[in-house]
Amino acid sequence: DTMRTTGIKPSRLELEVTETAMMQDRDRAAAILKELAEMGISVAVDDFGTGYSNLSYLIDFSFGKLKIDRSFISRIDTDASSGAVVSTIVGLSRAL
Repeated sequence: DTMRTTGIKPSRLELEVTETAMMQDRDRAAAILKELAEMGISVAVDDFGTGYSNLSYLIDFSFGKLKIDRSFISRIDTDASSGAVVSTIVGLSRAL
């Protein structure tokens, strides 16, 4: 209703959710994220890499963006491990 009232296009919206929020009720979260994607609303996973280590949810949920947590990005120039993690996350997100 809000999109209809304001005239905003769904493609102009992006909803950010954390890994933790999605894991509280996986089935409900999956249904909501699927509905948002069908409406054309983009969904981004915020703080990626700080929550659940089980990556199976990347397959179960519909979202178009992973936002890598600042704790990895801030050390990318000084810590080889952080650089490797960021590179791996980027490669993984492109493959999905």
